[in-house]
Amino acid sequence: TEKILSNIAKEFDIVQGLLFIKEKENDVFNIVGKYAYFGEEEPKSFKTGETISGQVAKNKKAFILEEIPDDYVTILSGLGSSSPDHVIIIPIISNDETIAIIELASFKEFKSNFIDLFEGMSDELAKTISKY
Repeated sequence: TEKILSNIAKEFDIVQGLLFIKEKENDVFNIVGKYAYFGEEEPKSFKTGETISGQVAKNKKAFILEEIPDDYVTILSGLGSSSPDHVIIIPIISNDETIAIIELASFKEFKSNFIDLFEGMSDELAKTISKY
């Protein structure tokens, strides 16, 4: 899962990413992969409909946050720290069910075709994620 996030980051100038997978036994999404994530605690699990990510899972539609509060997420490097300008939350859908959620942060604006690209890749990502 971290390799998936790393490849996405390289291709699309992503500075941080998280991948949550839904448990088959219940409706809980748990963190399974991180890219450049820094936090005092692990990202919290959520259920479908709870939190923004849970709502994305329920609606099965990507959501872009463009006005990010300074304390929402911090990107750290050896040179300093900053908050990203854009966050996108993307559902990964298989058989009309959200099986995973990808959250990506960037300093650059997500182009309109970015969501279309991920919707087109959803089946392939779902197949890869289903292995886990």
